[in-house]
Amino acid sequence: FFDNRGDKRWLVTSKIPLRDETGKVYGLVGTGRDVTGMHRDHETIQKLTKSIEQSPSTIVITDTDGTIQYVNPKFTEITGYSPEEVIGKNPRILKSGEMPAEKYKELWDTISSGEVWRGEFHNRKKNGELYWEWATMTSIKNDRGEIINYIAIKEDISLRKQMETDLIAAKEKAEENDRLKTAFLANMSHEIRTPLNSILGFSELMADPDVERSELTEYSRLIAQSGNNLLSVINDILDISRIESGQIQ
Repeated sequence: FFDNRGDKRWLVTSKIPLRDETGKVYGLVGTGRDVTGMHRDHETIQKLTKSIEQSPSTIVITDTDGTIQYVNPKFTEITGYSPEEVIGKNPRILKSGEMPAEKYKELWDTISSGEVWRGEFHNRKKNGELYWEWATMTSIKNDRGEIINYIAIKEDISLRKQMETDLIAAKEKAEENDRLKTAFLANMSHEIRTPLNSILGFSELMADPDVERSELTEYSRLIAQSGNNLLSVINDILDISRIESGQIQ
């Protein structure tokens, strides 16, 4: 019903009939108890429960000893473990063995002091597959400020980690390619300059009027040989270009 201010309210009511000496009902007695606050609390709990169950993040709740008391459906979807398989157990069943023990100690020291811990985990699914997740973990306290539970909210970041790994690998490969190209160009510069210097040098000598005929013949042979060497280097460069463009194997 709505009260005189127009606010919606909830009542739990009981109705008792009044009877005379003959048993005939001649009246009714009714009692009511305002349960609006209780009803609103129930609605709030239902909303919170639905939001946790339908959350796109993995949610795990443990007691103060770290024993799992609740996991949401997303936990089962990501890890492959059903609630029955993990409730009553420690989250260490997800350990991959690849995380340092110091990290877990830091985690427990942080949340047991009432602080919030954030970080990455490399865990293992039920089928043995490894995966990465980003976790936010903190404590749940009662009205007296005492820690009664711990809660972890986690997201699967395996795809992001793989992308980061691929980007790092691509960056390192690009840097290595740059180093190889720099070394290649320096080497090609030397290979081109050597026959070219020979061609230019002997060409100048051939222009000298005092050079003997036999020397001119030798200079001409050396120029031709250097020219063929230069042509071979240029052909090699063209072949490398074709390899890079995929025209030849």
